Amino acid sequence: MKKLRLVFAIAIISIVALSTNQLKAQESKILAGGGVAYATEINSAAVFVKGVYQINDKWEGALEIIYFFPKGEGD
Repeated sequence: MKKLRLVFAIAIISIVALSTNQLKAQESKILAGGGVAYATEINSAAVFVKGVYQINDKWEGALEIIYFFPKGEGD
């Protein structure tokens, strides 16, 4: 339970830090960010990075990569 609280605390801090940083980058067509995620169905933590390219006011392209940490099973 303490691990879960730690993961959520890190996620919230990351979201606040990244959203503050993104507000300053509105002049650029390229936005980038990252954070921490937690998958409840597989009980695994993950990190992610995301990039967005704004083509114009109506269109943008995005790429997101998520890496789930493997759980130690067996020997």
